[in-house]
Amino acid sequence: HESDLPYPASESCNSKRPRWLEPMEHSLDNGDGPSIPPVKYCTPEFYHNHQHLAYKLTSEPRGLALILSNVRFSSEKDLEYRAGGDVDCASLEMLFKQLGYRVTVLRDQTAQEMQNALERFSKLRDHQDVDSCIIALLSHGVEGGVYGSDGK
Repeated sequence: HESDLPYPASESCNSKRPRWLEPMEHSLDNGDGPSIPPVKYCTPEFYHNHQHLAYKLTSEPRGLALILSNVRFSSEKDLEYRAGGDVDCASLEMLFKQLGYRVTVLRDQTAQEMQNALERFSKLRDHQDVDSCIIALLSHGVEGGVYGSDGK
């Protein structure tokens, strides 16, 4: 079937990526959270109607992703263990990988370690070769701020 998309199908769709998610043999979730929805590729009609709003996402990898996930905290601030935080982190990591991102996960970082990690990530030369980046901060926080594992 002939397509009038601006890119040939071989350039706009990577055939190495699965077009659907296979059922998981075991779930990372204990059943108390939402299921992980399959990643669906857009239709040519959707693409034509929305391409003016879209980022160019044709690089391999599609982008870089950094996940900072804090679940254990020092007793200074009396912050509780983030039950389910590991499941959230694993779900995001899986999703970002399925979307074609190269993912780095750092766990239980102090405030200074988080700041250093963000600084290092921002200076990676690989940003020049990819079309996007994602940063996910999973932690306790307050409006306008996120806690490090040291409660700062």
